[in-house]
Amino acid sequence: MRGLIHLVKTNLKNSPYIIFLFGIILIPFQKSLELTYPGFFFGKFQDLQTTNVTISIILILVSSVFIILSKKKLKLELQQNWIVLLLIYLSINSLIQNLTFLFSSLSALATYLIITNLNKSQRLQTYQYFTYSIFFQSILVLYQLVFQSNTNLKLLTFLGEPVISESTKGISKIRFDEFSLLRPYGTTQSPNFLGYLFLASSIITQKLNPKTLPLITYLSSLTTLSLGAITANTIILLNNKNTKWVLLLITILGLIVLLRISDINYQSVTDRIALLKNFSINFIENLNFLTLILGDTNSSLIFYNNLKTLPWEIQPVHNSFIFLLQNFGLVGIFLLTKILINISRKSRLIASAVILIMLIDHYIFTNPNGLIIFVLISLLFEKIPDDQD
Repeated sequence: MRGLIHLVKTNLKNSPYIIFLFGIILIPFQKSLELTYPGFFFGKFQDLQTTNVTISIILILVSSVFIILSKKKLKLELQQNWIVLLLIYLSINSLIQNLTFLFSSLSALATYLIITNLNKSQRLQTYQYFTYSIFFQSILVLYQLVFQSNTNLKLLTFLGEPVISESTKGISKIRFDEFSLLRPYGTTQSPNFLGYLFLASSIITQKLNPKTLPLITYLSSLTTLSLGAITANTIILLNNKNTKWVLLLITILGLIVLLRISDINYQSVTDRIALLKNFSINFIENLNFLTLILGDTNSSLIFYNNLKTLPWEIQPVHNSFIFLLQNFGLVGIFLLTKILINISRKSRLIASAVILIMLIDHYIFTNPNGLIIFVLISLLFEKIPDDQD
């Protein structure tokens, strides 16, 4: 905290960057504001609609306006701007139909532009404070797991900590014969997204400090009981030469797997498989050339309306590639694939971990801050012009 205060004092003249940095720090804190706006379709008023915008998105977008206006010339000199192309495409595609996703993709694009126009010291500082913020989540999830409750601290409640209780409808838990183990959320909307945050922290740590074992974030990912995030984090650890630690942590992963299998109903996996099947059938039945190429962001909403589900049971398909294909077509898949190929050229293990988390979850695209995190990860594998070899 003292370091952050000192940073603010010494950079008052560079206030747009400070605003951006706070936006990055607040990514794990899922506090959002609800905006109401008139719905239009081809210029015709339909009805009032609402969208949620996180504090991080607001701060990043505001800071980007000042930073971009203050730059005489923005640097876009990376070898291949596949990230930029993907984000511009997502923004344009969601412009009319999905304002929530529009804010998400625009803030991710703003993050890309800001980071690539920072000096090397500022970029490193940005990544460091992001990992510090996730480290705080490590402490918080331990409390939530041990006490099976949220902290009830007003500040954390304001910043997005959900109510964790057996009585909370739709709460994520592991069920046993005689009791249920509530999964920790940190200040996020889902234990699985929390696992994605810990994975991002592990990737950043391994990339910036290859000799460092991201032990704390790995152990924190275990508390989420998210098999995808835990397995992906284990893959990251294979990069480390300290094989004894790797073997120990893989053993712990095995125990976590056994714990999840012992869930008496294991309903979450059953539901995901059923939803994946239904989504695939629905997509094929409504497929035409245009939706195959460009996707249809309304298709999933139409599908939800045909299902008799409770509000907290409505979820996108748990596969980022199918979600992207359905909503943004083959163009979206092509651009995403180019980014993943670029990552794999630098580190196959890290690329494998990212692909794994995308194969079994959707939060990179469906969480408002998910794309920002993906941009932060992707930029680690881009050669920004003023970098030194």
